[in-house]
Amino acid sequence: PGPQFQGPGFPSSARTASAQRAHPKPPAMAPSMATSLARQAAAFRLEHAVPETSIRRREATAPSVLFTPDEAKRHDPAEFAALAERGLVALAAEEPDVAAFGHLFQGPQRDRETLQREENNRLSGEIRHLLVLMSPHLQLRCAQEVLEGLLHRYHVHRWNVDDVIAAALPYHDSPLFTRLLQGLHVKANPRWSWLQRLKEKPASLVRGTLAKYCTKDLSVLTFIGDLAIEAAKLQKPNRPLATLFTSVWLDTLAAVQPASADLVRAALPPLMLLLRRPHLQDLFHAALAVSVALSLKTDLDPTVRGHLLERMARQVSGEQGSSAVSALAAMAQLQCGDRHGAAAVPEKVLQALALAGHEALLAVHTRGLDCANLLASMVSASLGPLSTKEEAWPFIAGVLSDHDALDDCAEPLALAALQAMTEGAEQPAEQRKRIQEALRMIAQRQPVALGRAFRKAAEVAAKFGRSVEDLVRFASPFCSFVSVGEQPSEKGSALMVLQAISHKSSKVRAKAVAEVAARLADEAGTSGGGEGGRLLVGLVLQATEDSNVQVVQNALQVEALWSKHPMLSPAAALPVLEGVLARSLSAPAASASLAELTTSVLQDPQTSPL
Repeated sequence: PGPQFQGPGFPSSARTASAQRAHPKPPAMAPSMATSLARQAAAFRLEHAVPETSIRRREATAPSVLFTPDEAKRHDPAEFAALAERGLVALAAEEPDVAAFGHLFQGPQRDRETLQREENNRLSGEIRHLLVLMSPHLQLRCAQEVLEGLLHRYHVHRWNVDDVIAAALPYHDSPLFTRLLQGLHVKANPRWSWLQRLKEKPASLVRGTLAKYCTKDLSVLTFIGDLAIEAAKLQKPNRPLATLFTSVWLDTLAAVQPASADLVRAALPPLMLLLRRPHLQDLFHAALAVSVALSLKTDLDPTVRGHLLERMARQVSGEQGSSAVSALAAMAQLQCGDRHGAAAVPEKVLQALALAGHEALLAVHTRGLDCANLLASMVSASLGPLSTKEEAWPFIAGVLSDHDALDDCAEPLALAALQAMTEGAEQPAEQRKRIQEALRMIAQRQPVALGRAFRKAAEVAAKFGRSVEDLVRFASPFCSFVSVGEQPSEKGSALMVLQAISHKSSKVRAKAVAEVAARLADEAGTSGGGEGGRLLVGLVLQATEDSNVQVVQNALQVEALWSKHPMLSPAAALPVLEGVLARSLSAPAASASLAELTTSVLQDPQTSPL
């Protein structure tokens, strides 16, 4: 440096020239180039929600789940990396796969703003995978140490907002999520911008608020479903996520009436996949619960319903068979029938259950579980005119041979068999034999239920314009005094008996019951009744439920019906006698004769053990 010239005697121009020679200016940038770079920088900041502050400033303001802001400022990047590495080692004892991500916290820290797009995408994919693996364990200290390292080393609160929420959303009402949310950049994220108000006035995200928002924006429900799909594809159990999936879906469905087509479409992808993962018990049970809740809210499209039922049916013989049968029974009750009877299940469902075998179904069937509609729907499918599955009949025969199942479901099973006959214009001979065999098996155990089903089938046939005569002619083998070729108009035909017993006049009903009971008493005393009296036994026993006391008395007056008739099993007699006894005791003054008759029946040596 030359001498310092200062003072008023030295010209200012000379001082300026000397300074310019000592410190020359850098070459000027073209105005167009400066404008272009500024536009690119502004676009990048807008795309990634980057504030116009220095990297050091952003590092200092990164959120923390373990430290206060002042404590976090006292740690440098190397200390956060060491903390995350220690957390990974401890977390690997719970989830071994996280050990493969140790390289994320090794080496110098890199500025993500200077990385190429492809490299940033690859890095985000690795971070996403790690967060998904960490999610079931996020309440552990070691998992939070790893999350702390990701926040300070990779600024995931800004670059991976969806991924952080994916890991933490199952704990949405916990202090951890509330604290983490304060640092997440959700304002510029269309899916999560509604959470901004919880940042401005810090509060927990309760389940009701989350479900209420889901009724307006299905993208959050879809996001939760995608998380469940991702966990299932990784073959990783995740109870917190399963709980979130179930609770949010149930609350959302409870808030809508009915469920829209868009809501059903949002539910199908995770349900279809999770129902094929019974080894992931929590996620599998979540799918069962949501499927049943969806069935409660809307009439599902037959194709959708068939797919859901088929996936459940394939799990009947597995470890989760009991839960699968419960869900099948509930969906069949809600979706596969009405007051006129059960609708047939799709053939793929019947085939899946037939392959599992009736033993598998009955092994998990309990007396408290209402499987009536499910079993009746299977009977409709296997005995209906469109059935093509030969392996279905052994399954149905096995179910009908089980006394517990038959005692619980005899009437809907008999109704399904009768309707399978009336709905087909031309039944093949082999199919008709199977229907008659099914009715014979029901009549042996539950003639009363057969009588109820026969009357209901006749009512339904008449309502829909089908031939009641054909129904009676088909059932004629169960009526000892009606031959197959007999005309229904002849006196004493089964059709006339059915019409008389169902007549609106109590006098006509009482006379018809007395005549049929007398005929059955004669048969029991001579030929023992044979195979033909089962349907009439059921019709007479059903008359004990009549509103008119005289009809009930006529049904009870034939002692042979109780003490000698071979068609009457204890399983059928006991509920009938219980009903009559309760009725006679409820109003003894008005029906003294009925009470007296009931007492005499109960004192009979054949019925007293009951």
